[in-house]
Amino acid sequence: MNALNLRLTLLGALFACTLVACNQPISTQHATRKISGSVERVGDLLYQTIEAKRMQTLLSGDIVGDAATTQKIQSAISLELGLQVMEIHIETVDQTVMLTGTIDSNASRDKASQIASAVAGVKMVENRLKVKPLIWG
Repeated sequence: MNALNLRLTLLGALFACTLVACNQPISTQHATRKISGSVERVGDLLYQTIEAKRMQTLLSGDIVGDAATTQKIQSAISLELGLQVMEIHIETVDQTVMLTGTIDSNASRDKASQIASAVAGVKMVENRLKVKPLIWG
């Protein structure tokens, strides 16, 4: 639920509580306390929702950090002789790196994994690189 929908829902709940309080034959002071209590509960719910969203963002991974990790791996691979970064696709999600594409040999495939694993912040490397068959002609 986006923030606007959440706010509108909470405002609607507050309005409904206000209407219920106004329909009862009670004193203005009592109605004010009920409305204040409702506002406080809505505020608490809003705070809890914001905190839950913040925690979800923290636990779902660091998008900026993942992008930086991908860039570091691309740079390191491009510096390695024989490894063509254009043929290797690198994706980092939650500090897990996935290598895809084609490469010329098993040795290059292994070297790409080693390079990716050596970058700070990488927890795991999933190497899905395919070795191109040699064409003799």
